[in-house]
Amino acid sequence: MKFGIVGNSQKENFSDAVSALLEKLGSSDIDYLIDEDIAEFLRETGAPVDLQKEAIIPQQSVFAKADIIIALGGDGTILRFSRQAAQQNKPILGVNLGKLGFLAEVSADELPDCIDEILRGEYLVSNRLTIACSLPGEEDEEIFGINDIVIDRGGLLRVIDVEIYVENDYLITFKGDGIIVSTPTGSTGYSLSCGGPIVAPDTDVLMITPVSPHTLNARPVIIPAEKTIRVVVSSPEPTVQLASDGQLHKLLSTPIELTFSRSSREIKLIKRKVRSFYDVLRSKLMWGRDIRIDTSEKLI
Repeated sequence: MKFGIVGNSQKENFSDAVSALLEKLGSSDIDYLIDEDIAEFLRETGAPVDLQKEAIIPQQSVFAKADIIIALGGDGTILRFSRQAAQQNKPILGVNLGKLGFLAEVSADELPDCIDEILRGEYLVSNRLTIACSLPGEEDEEIFGINDIVIDRGGLLRVIDVEIYVENDYLITFKGDGIIVSTPTGSTGYSLSCGGPIVAPDTDVLMITPVSPHTLNARPVIIPAEKTIRVVVSSPEPTVQLASDGQLHKLLSTPIELTFSRSSREIKLIKRKVRSFYDVLRSKLMWGRDIRIDTSEKLI
């Protein structure tokens, strides 16, 4: 088995985390490939590592040649590299060097134990569905989202009009800041902050979540993943904004009709057998924690 190492060198303690990972791989005689930009960063920072020259290759080649990708960073980093991993149909292990790190399976301290588990075959691969958005007149260009695709008013001050259809069935029209179409993976992201439900990642559904609707009647809706969603957006301003996973941004002229559907791509996340999705909910989102008890304990 050959591991590929990529990551965000701007994260705090990145050099220490990569150095510890390389020490683990070297001491266990495990093959690896490393992004040449990371290798250069380690040299510039004087990290005490002895890199195998033949293991240093361009980032794109890491995804093509490695069996499992190890991505070090925060959720944004893992989302970005998951896109590349999906193109090569490679599983990815997220290592949290950020704050919340909901998508990351392990911390840097847990990584050595997790690698041993992987080598013993004691791990799971979670296949996550993704979404696609097609634009009128641009059928060859598919916007791809792992967490969500958002249509909103961007930096404009006025609300926009959103009209939604599921297949050919009319759902609702509302005025507001926009709409989120999300996957179960993205249910704990932006959709959650807008009142959307938490959905287990292995559930085969898509979610439609209004963003600040100017009505009490527009609420999140869960639909089967095989259904197509059509959204007609108009605005008093000439453009609205499309954002995929908070990373890809595009201005769209209005009025415009967009089509959302399940993408043919999947992302494969390496998961530990010792930790479930519900464990992560409780530990990272404090799900089910009674703040009255927590507060009283601090006062004692």
